[in-house]
Amino acid sequence: MGNETIFYRTERSSLIYFVTEESITGSSRCIKPHFWQKVRLSSFDVDEEELYISTVMIPALQKGWKKEKLLRLMRASIAEKTMQSGNTDVVMQPEVQTMSGQEDTFLSISWSLAGKLLDKSQLLKKTTAKRRKPYPETVVLLLGDSLFPEEQMQKFDEMIQPYLPRINHLTILYELNGNSNSNDSNIINDIYVSDDTYTDYEYDKNRWEEAIADYTEELYYEYGLVATVQCGREFSLSRNGRISGQNTVIFLDFGYSGNIPLRVIKAGDIYLDVFSSEKKEAFFRRKCIEVSYISPRKYLDTVVKSGYDKLVNRAYQI
Repeated sequence: MGNETIFYRTERSSLIYFVTEESITGSSRCIKPHFWQKVRLSSFDVDEEELYISTVMIPALQKGWKKEKLLRLMRASIAEKTMQSGNTDVVMQPEVQTMSGQEDTFLSISWSLAGKLLDKSQLLKKTTAKRRKPYPETVVLLLGDSLFPEEQMQKFDEMIQPYLPRINHLTILYELNGNSNSNDSNIINDIYVSDDTYTDYEYDKNRWEEAIADYTEELYYEYGLVATVQCGREFSLSRNGRISGQNTVIFLDFGYSGNIPLRVIKAGDIYLDVFSSEKKEAFFRRKCIEVSYISPRKYLDTVVKSGYDKLVNRAYQI
């Protein structure tokens, strides 16, 4: 059967989320190999602020189980849930991906979940308890290298568009790792191989800066917002409260591959990790406990765990 992907993506916002049973219930229920023919995967539904999630729990697996049986059970769950709620996006926890041998499908919904988290952020609320008017905001965009810069700027525009009138400071940070992100990199190399003055790094740098400039020029003409663009480790950020009106900064990480700019991140800042890196989450938990680290994966796991706990408490009360 191999590692072919059994999942698909549709335009509906509802989800089927495959999780380990232990991550939800806190206990491990092992299933022996010969019991798989009789097993039906347990599930529950969570309806949280327009986000409808059908959560399917997978028990721990003992040695000797066959992946094909697990995949059949997962397909059966998908078919059942799709009949109940229509077309859905199907995503998995990393542990389930390892069990089933499936590819990562979470990024397909990360952008929409990140938008929900941005909307929930107190930083970008129109008012606060102490201040009844919009106040200036500071945003730092950390670009990654797994997507074309044009695509990232488009995603950023879609995500930040509702808040642009309230943003007074925007800094864009990108890091070049020396590998071209373009499919035509070989062509470019052939063209410039005889010109020692033009390197791959310079080509990449020009490409990124042009893509960013196209977007920031539009910001300036439409909103009067002047963006600061920086590359590499020499990252600086002005946090003059008298100028910006507040000291809190929101960092939007689009898969940034460079070192996290720890020296400019302060207590009370918000760090939204769109790609939900487990290493970055562990880093913030260890090094920056006073920084609000949020991610689509963390948000989704919290929602389904909270939904399960509510169901259990309700059952005890009956």
